[in-house]
Amino acid sequence: MNKIEALERVIGIVKDRQQDYGTASKMTQNIASMWTAYLGFPIEPYQVCMLNIMQKMMRLDVSQGNHLDSMLDIAGYAAIAVEISGEKASNEKQTNIVEERVRRQLDAFIIPSTDIEIKEEATEKGKTK
Repeated sequence: MNKIEALERVIGIVKDRQQDYGTASKMTQNIASMWTAYLGFPIEPYQVCMLNIMQKMMRLDVSQGNHLDSMLDIAGYAAIAVEISGEKASNEKQTNIVEERVRRQLDAFIIPSTDIEIKEEATEKGKTK
């Protein structure tokens, strides 16, 4: 099998898994949430891919590189990590745009903190300004 044939096979495997389990993005998010709850510290979806790759690398080491399935799985997990990273970057960019809009709207309505402090001091002294 050459590299193109291997990658075509990985594409087929990834498509089959998506039909069986749903999108890789959702599945890795669910796994990350489960591992986070179990381990007690945060795991990101891309880390799910990296940890699965490490597991496959260990299997390859034990089999002395004679396990085609593990090699193909590594390529699949790497492809999923690329997809997740792209989605995260896109989502972060959109979130930043929304946050900036909200900040601008809030800035138009928020009373500066110095005005609040002056009003609180005046109330404490029984005076109003």
